[in-house]
Amino acid sequence: YFIALKDGFHMVKSTHWGKTMLPVKEVPTLPEYKASSILWYPEQRIQTDMLAQIWGFFAQVFKDIQSEAMVYLTHKNGEYRVFVPPQKVTKVAVKATFNPADIGDWQVVGTIHSHCDFSAYHSGTDMHDADGMDGLHITLGNVNLVQPSIAIMISVNKIKWDLKPDEILSDGMPKHPTPHPVWWHRYVEKDVPVTHVTNYNGGYQSGNY
Repeated sequence: YFIALKDGFHMVKSTHWGKTMLPVKEVPTLPEYKASSILWYPEQRIQTDMLAQIWGFFAQVFKDIQSEAMVYLTHKNGEYRVFVPPQKVTKVAVKATFNPADIGDWQVVGTIHSHCDFSAYHSGTDMHDADGMDGLHITLGNVNLVQPSIAIMISVNKIKWDLKPDEILSDGMPKHPTPHPVWWHRYVEKDVPVTHVTNYNGGYQSGNY
């Protein structure tokens, strides 16, 4: 028989001389499984109007200072809220400082960041950032156009699933950006290019595309 311990699986086997417990790489009696899908709860969809506000925020940041920006997506009691952390930004990078005390009992469940006037995709840096944070990760690109591009993924234990807008947004992609709170811009500061060291507890970074 097999035992699961902190350092992995072990096989317990009886011999003429007694029982042995040996580490093994796999349990041959169990079926094979590859993570290829995720159980997605439709009621957890994000309001399209919220993404329209975020798009408007990203578009205005790009118009004003030609830079990226990012927000955290937080959740409590079935409600989503945008949290804009203090961040230093460039056209190819954003470094945010995150203090859990600032969001109280809200839970961070995702990140959304912009790719300015180029296409949305999951860059190597984005993939690495997602490895350090289970949750939803959205990139909005071409924020200056009449319709932005979008890349969406959920990351769990460094395994990722791509999603389509209709799977995550209540009414699909927004048709146009909408007004957002002006005070969001207080937390965005133009910066020089930075070296990327991702640490979810200390902040979120993306860039070097």
